[in-house]
Amino acid sequence: MFFNITGDPMNKRFVSNEEASELISQLSLEFTVINNQADSYPAFELCPIAPKILTTQKHISAVLINLDGCTISTNRLKLNALEYIVRQVSGRFETEQWRGLDRIIDIPNILDEQHNNPVEYLIQRYHNFIKIDYFKRAYFHSVLWTLILGPDQERKDQTRHNLQLLGCGEMLNDAKLAEYTALKEFTKYNSNVITNYFLHKYGRNLNIHSFGNTVKAAEDIFYKRYFEILELIKLGEGHNLAEEILNEKDEYFVEPIAEVAVFFALIKGWLGEEVETLFDQINNSLKVTDSQNYRISDIEQVKRNLIRLAKEFEADPARIAIVSSDTLYESTVIGTELLNLISTQVRLWKISDHKKNFIFDKLTDPQNIIDAIVTRGDINDIRLKPHRDLYSIALLKLGIPRTRFNEVLGIENNENGIIALRSAGIGLCVALPDSKYNMQSVASAAYVVSGGYPEIMLYYNCFMTIE
Repeated sequence: MFFNITGDPMNKRFVSNEEASELISQLSLEFTVINNQADSYPAFELCPIAPKILTTQKHISAVLINLDGCTISTNRLKLNALEYIVRQVSGRFETEQWRGLDRIIDIPNILDEQHNNPVEYLIQRYHNFIKIDYFKRAYFHSVLWTLILGPDQERKDQTRHNLQLLGCGEMLNDAKLAEYTALKEFTKYNSNVITNYFLHKYGRNLNIHSFGNTVKAAEDIFYKRYFEILELIKLGEGHNLAEEILNEKDEYFVEPIAEVAVFFALIKGWLGEEVETLFDQINNSLKVTDSQNYRISDIEQVKRNLIRLAKEFEADPARIAIVSSDTLYESTVIGTELLNLISTQVRLWKISDHKKNFIFDKLTDPQNIIDAIVTRGDINDIRLKPHRDLYSIALLKLGIPRTRFNEVLGIENNENGIIALRSAGIGLCVALPDSKYNMQSVASAAYVVSGGYPEIMLYYNCFMTIE
């Protein structure tokens, strides 16, 4: 037994309500309430959060960055997969039948972080479009693709779980499914025949009568399309597919956040004095954002500060941890594509050939730029953001002691991420909101930087004291 009912409450394993209140009050002056998933215990948690750091630091030793939204945007990929749902469940495959997601109504709602489930939003908005026969066919086709060809084991496990919940669990024991899975047999030549077989045999059992079940089935359709494109990106075919679908040259399903490549090269100490040749590029990028917070009063002074900053990081590079709520497979594919696109951008930089070759050499190994990566596979699904776990693990992987948390810069693009950072002890947390889609408030951040990485580098000097 661990009961200890006497002595200092700090030494107790179990404490009373009053003692707990006293201990909690010692942890912080500010707390956040985190609601747990339904049926979890407790219903909510009261978490202390680090105070905002609003002063510059002598040095930034590490940077924790959210992958999607702060280094690279997957909005186009997700929007394509979401539009795919509506077309598949309605049979409106051609633009003449349906023009697609509404740019004014749908896209801002889908990309706004306040909508926790964009699939749920679409099912609500387009429920009158749904034709049950098309829906069932799309569901079984998607499930079969995932189970037979899907590259992500976590997604396969979730698909199997959903089959059970939706009344089609018997399908998992079907010998035909085992045969097709073993042969990886699900091509454009036989997929319709295979789908027809399982649809005819198990389609009547599919329970999508409730709204919740309809959403679950639609999510499997979404992820089939999402992972299908991810696999093409991994194989180097994503660019051609993007140009074909988006009807524009030099288009990609994923795209780096503006000047994140320069930011990485700067804080890893790769640029040195040659950063000056990139000043106009950074400044022009900042002008495009039309930041309300940034005004250059002395260009030459800003250039000098940027050079000093580059020298500081050249002498003492920052460590970088990439954090993602996605699976390891998703994060690896997207992260690899990010480095490929960064390499493409570096070719256009106005720096010396010697420096370019040096940076290209660094980019050949992801470990030269990313010191740690943390994904949902490192934790339990019920401990995703706004819980602190992803960022606490990142700090442990980087070997940053608690006494130096003030030297850690955290970069997020939404409120849940900022809360996770501060719950992990990071008070120097910066929000990069997507103003294009009028994202939710990020008032919990120490800084809201609408000018992105250009503003961080030129206006805030990476939040370092420049002497």
